[in-house]
Amino acid sequence: MKPKSKQSDRKLTLQNYSAFSAAFLTMAASGSAQIVYTDVDPDLQVYIDDIGLDMDGNGTNDFKLVFLSESFASFAPNEIKLRINPLGDNQVAYSIQNVPVTYSGTPWYTYNAGATQIMFTNIPLLNEGVVIDETFNFQSDLAVLYEKLFFYIYSSSNIEPIAGGLWNGTTNHFAAVHFYTDGAYHYGWLRLNVSVEEGITLLDYAYELTPETPITTAIKNYSTAWISVADAGITETAADLNFNFSAAGDEVDVDEYRVICVKSDITDFNVDDANVLSSDRYINIIPDGSADYAGNFLAGGLDSDGDAIVAGQEYQLYVLNVMSAASNYLNILSQASMRVVLVDTVAAAIDLSIADVFNNGNATDIRVNFSAPAIEQGIMEYRVIIAQKDDADIFTLDDALALDATRYTTVLPGSEAYELFLPETILDVAGNAIVPDKYKVFILSIPDGTSVVNAQMTEASNIVSLEQATSQVAGIGLEDIADFGNGDDIKINFPIPDFEQTIESYRVFLVDFATAFSFNLDAALASTNYFEVTPTGTDIILNGDATTRDSEGNLITWGVPYYAYVLSMASDYGIGDTLSSPSNQIILNFPVAIANNNLNTPIIFSAADGIHVTINNTDSGIFELYNTAGQLIATTKLQTSTTIIPTTPPTGIYITRIFTSGKWYYSKIQL
Repeated sequence: MKPKSKQSDRKLTLQNYSAFSAAFLTMAASGSAQIVYTDVDPDLQVYIDDIGLDMDGNGTNDFKLVFLSESFASFAPNEIKLRINPLGDNQVAYSIQNVPVTYSGTPWYTYNAGATQIMFTNIPLLNEGVVIDETFNFQSDLAVLYEKLFFYIYSSSNIEPIAGGLWNGTTNHFAAVHFYTDGAYHYGWLRLNVSVEEGITLLDYAYELTPETPITTAIKNYSTAWISVADAGITETAADLNFNFSAAGDEVDVDEYRVICVKSDITDFNVDDANVLSSDRYINIIPDGSADYAGNFLAGGLDSDGDAIVAGQEYQLYVLNVMSAASNYLNILSQASMRVVLVDTVAAAIDLSIADVFNNGNATDIRVNFSAPAIEQGIMEYRVIIAQKDDADIFTLDDALALDATRYTTVLPGSEAYELFLPETILDVAGNAIVPDKYKVFILSIPDGTSVVNAQMTEASNIVSLEQATSQVAGIGLEDIADFGNGDDIKINFPIPDFEQTIESYRVFLVDFATAFSFNLDAALASTNYFEVTPTGTDIILNGDATTRDSEGNLITWGVPYYAYVLSMASDYGIGDTLSSPSNQIILNFPVAIANNNLNTPIIFSAADGIHVTINNTDSGIFELYNTAGQLIATTKLQTSTTIIPTTPPTGIYITRIFTSGKWYYSKIQL
């Protein structure tokens, strides 16, 4: 519920009471239906009073909301009357309710002597989604929301109440109206809360712009609310004028917001004025689903009169909701903001310096020191802001004032010198976590809004470079993607690690089976056979070619088990080079061309009686068996035919190496 404002013991016209005239609408794109909607913000409460309602804002009241509490006799309780009175040719929908006035078969008498029944003109209690059209009984007589009357037998002290109307104690219901303007009738509705305790509360109202066109009752929330309007700069120009307002509840129907600066002595600024302004006289904001929107005017910005926004002039801001054509609703103007004048500025902090004290690679590494200015009066708080070096070079006061609380840490005034370590959770000005990189810090002085109203910010601090251990690559994938029997078959991929800023370059090695289990950081740094890759912020994919060599300088060939390693070379932000764990193992397939030429390669398989190896009958050979840790398990000479090698190791996966016909052959085998 929006805040209420209770009006008592006086009469006023809603159209002339700006605090309640939240939004009047004007013409939008043409169409068969155009709805003129007014959100009464804050809600208007009519309590023991009557208030006129000008539906179309033409200066003439169309209806009157009435709350009466009166007594017709000194000994009787007060009668309660809550009504809508149509004025002029305007009409309200109602139905007739006749309530008999009898007591034990004896007629009761009112102050209208002899009456035996009371007629109530009851206003229908409409829910959302009801179509209002010619089927309603529209009349120009006063219409009853709720009435409670008292009757007595003439010359008796017996008092009895009689009530009519459906609205007492109801919320968010609609009354149908038919109002007359510009020579034609228009269907419309008023949304009300009604109770004898609180009176009549007008929430919003609407009418169809096209005469005699039906309108559907609907609960809408197109209102915006001012969160803040402040002089938050040091230039004493329009660039100092910052604003923050809430989004419309039904923002899907809003094409854009226009923020307009108006001299505060212009008290009759309305939606018609707002609609005709040229684009240089407002700030345009496109809805993006945010809960609220913040911004500022630009240096050289103009007010609604086309005059430059200057220091010393008092202003108020308005938001114009430019409605989509599909919504059928016309543009909506907010109520005026609080008043603002561009005036004095708080002092900036001094003696700012920062240092990298630890090597956690996050914000906790940074120690910040600064001193209070000579005059600290008027400063509500300091905000410590951190920016990546490149962002810091273009960072402005307006940028600082627009930051949310996740992008600064607060220090309260009251000391001559300040020292603090940044919290790990702080984000930089771009909304990113603090990682190994180059940073600068700013101190923003926030005014108390009383003695001074302008913020001020220091120049950027010195540069600090955060360091941490160089990131290690993990998740290396090694694939055999072809059957050339050389480096053309090789594909290597790996994801970028966290904190890639610590890595100057990657060195990618292919290591054969014989070397893999002794390959370490020293061996990697000593090798000159690798792929060198510069980090790009994306996952890495490499393909070999026929010239690709392993870490020992040998050409990649078929039949040999290989592993991939990645060496991360430290950048300015990394501490020490780091070597990855090995990838998965691959053995390149026999080249198709060689296979088709029936090269006599070893035939090997496991059987119950051992490992069977068949080689070229003109050659002899050597057989070696390794476990997956690279340990030699067994070795034997091979005959020039099939040799059966009894097996004693446990079941599992093993690597065989066979030398025959002048070449080593590798393969996996399941025992």
